[in-house]
Order: sequence, then structure tokens, then C-alpha cells
Amino acid sequence: TIGLVIPDLDVSCSQFTQQLFRDVLERGFDSQVVLTDFDPELEERAVRHLLESRVDGIILNSIFNRWADVPQHHALRQAAAQAIPVACYCAPIHDAPFPYVQHPVARQAELLTAHLIARGHKHFAWLTAAQDDCDPSHQARLHGTRQALELARIPASNLHVIALDAADLSTAPAPAAPQPHLSRMLPRIAVQHGRQLMRKAMALNPRPTAILCVSDIAAIGAIIEAQGMGLRIPRDVAIAASTRTTAAELAPISLTTADVPPGASVRLVLDLLMDAIDRKNHLGDRAANANSSTSLSSEPELVVGQSTQT
Repeated sequence: TIGLVIPDLDVSCSQFTQQLFRDVLERGFDSQVVLTDFDPELEERAVRHLLESRVDGIILNSIFNRWADVPQHHALRQAAAQAIPVACYCAPIHDAPFPYVQHPVARQAELLTAHLIARGHKHFAWLTAAQDDCDPSHQARLHGTRQALELARIPASNLHVIALDAADLSTAPAPAAPQPHLSRMLPRIAVQHGRQLMRKAMALNPRPTAILCVSDIAAIGAIIEAQGMGLRIPRDVAIAASTRTTAAELAPISLTTADVPPGASVRLVLDLLMDAIDRKNHLGDRAANANSSTSLSSEPELVVGQSTQT
């Protein structure tokens, strides 16, 4: 049995989970899913439950960014001590003794920005959850965009970051303490938050003509708000997103995105986990998570829609 620990079953996680069910079955295993609701205590209980159920391995989307933040009593530390095969997806727990699939955030941003530059845009804005300089995903996103700007000799000052503040987040469920990085909660950025962020972006002077969104759900909100303001998409403003879930099909116009298809992510994380299970079975307990630096990443797929190109 393979255990899957995920924050919730939003559109992104549900696509991943459905694909995982199929692929795990094809590899001769059953699967068990446990939800954590972005709660550290529920995550600990979920991992402990899976350990007590003697699963063969665990696939984990943790709320923790760093191994040092994981409490000493946490079941993840027990899994590491007992060399239980664990693989992280979406984002790693930095310095943890677990292999992981790294989401290519910087490459996604670079692809989207280069596409928009090729369409003639010179002023950009990222609509994001929080401007957290300590968040690796936030930094990677900006790095990818700045790389594309530098190649095109566009000043870095032409990029603005528009983040949610406390008032914007007041309508979202509050995370349990200790608060995880907001980057772990990107799927919860709802349509109304995309609209709020778009209003802020359009109030800038000069007004950005290219909008980059952390999720397709936020991009839908940005499109709705832009249309409500009488702006023509993509003539007056182009809008793109760094995720593509089934929600993208609900956009008022076809959406430009850059993301890794769920099937590719599932195959990568399962390959890592199965390798750890094989090492444990053939080489002993201490070999299961021995290669803690192992990471895999897929090239994101650029899908061009009417939101950036007529």
C-alpha cells in the first residue's frame, strides 16, 4: 500500500490523486489518501496513521518548508529514523532525508515571461499569495521572470509584485498555527482574490500590460475583473497562469499557462518512491532514504490561449 498525504482535494490535488490511483494500481499497489487541511497537527497524525498501518511507502505534500521546522516528536522524524520510504512532491522539505519532485517554478515563469515578451510586452506584474522573500517558490518565480527580462534587455524595474494582504485573505480559511508559508496554500487563492489583485495591478502607473498569476483560478478572477473594467484581452492586457488544472477550462476565454501535466509529476514521484522501496527491500532499512539529495523535475508545457494571443 502507498500512502498519500495531501493538504486538500482542490482541483490540482484531485487531478494528481486520480492519476496516482491509476498508476499505483498499475504497479501492483493499493493506495490510501489522508487529508491534512494545512494543519501541522493533522499532518503529524496522518503520517503516524500510515506508519501504524505499515504502508510500503508515503508520498507527501507537506506544509513544512524546512526539516528544522519539523517538531522532534513529528511522525516524519520517526519515518526518517526507521528508513520508511518517503517521497515529497510539489515542493521539498529542505534538508529532509527524503527524495523529492521539484516543481519547475522558475522555468514556468521564464516560459510565460518569454512568451509575453515575444508578444511585445514590456511592463509586467505577478499576482501572488504573499511577497515572502524567505519562500523558495516565490524567489524562483521572480528569478525565472527576471532571467527572461534580462535576456530581452528589459529593466527589472518593469516588474511589479502584487501580493495579498491581511484584508484580502480575510475571506479565506485561516491556516492553523504554526502558519505555513502561503505558497503552500496557492490552490486556496480564489477567484475573488484574483479580482482584488487585478484591481491593484491596474492602479499602477505605468499600468502593466502583462499579468502573471500564480494559479489558473487567480487568472480567472483577473480576467473577470479586467473585462469588468472594460479592458480588451489580450489587446489592452494579457493574462497568463503558472498552473493548469481542470479549472482552466472554466475561464471566460482560453487561458495561457505553463505547467507540468499531472501524469508526468505522478510518474516522477512514483519512480522516486519505488526506487526507495526497492533499496529498502534489497539493501536494508538504512538504504531506503539514503540518497536524500535526489530530486527530479519535468519541463513544463506552454499552452497558449486567447488570454495572451489573438
